[in-house]
Amino acid sequence: MNAGEIERVTIAMNPFEMRYPGTLNRGPFRSFSDVLMSAAFCCASVLACGRFDFADLFNLDHRDRNRPIDATEVHDDPSLPTLSCSIELRLKGGRKVSDTLIDGGRELAIDASSIDEWALGRWREAERSEAQYRAFRAAVDVLEPGAAKQLLETLQP
Repeated sequence: MNAGEIERVTIAMNPFEMRYPGTLNRGPFRSFSDVLMSAAFCCASVLACGRFDFADLFNLDHRDRNRPIDATEVHDDPSLPTLSCSIELRLKGGRKVSDTLIDGGRELAIDASSIDEWALGRWREAERSEAQYRAFRAAVDVLEPGAAKQLLETLQP
């Protein structure tokens, strides 16, 4: 499907999550956190790129993505549990495409068995080598439980 075919996007979310700060932001976007929290931006990014593309979160001027943002409506649906949403696309010609993700889509969740493929993909998008990723991953893998938190705390001013 081409993002240019989309006339309307309707996103239904759990009321609590929909009201989280930034979720309803439709622009203008000024920062990474603005786009990361915006349901309309994140949905439009996936529609325009055909997949999740981390680099697109830093591209504030992407015409194919910006048009679906303007066509997006986000509303609450009390019947949806947390980590759930329903998305409906109305396409040119009147055709509708919809789907619902319940409970965060556990079958799509990143876990220990899928983290390497996903993380290596993000690493490459940042123009880093696989060798650098493997060295970083090896260093993280030997950390004691809680060490990552301690490491992050040392970076705080």
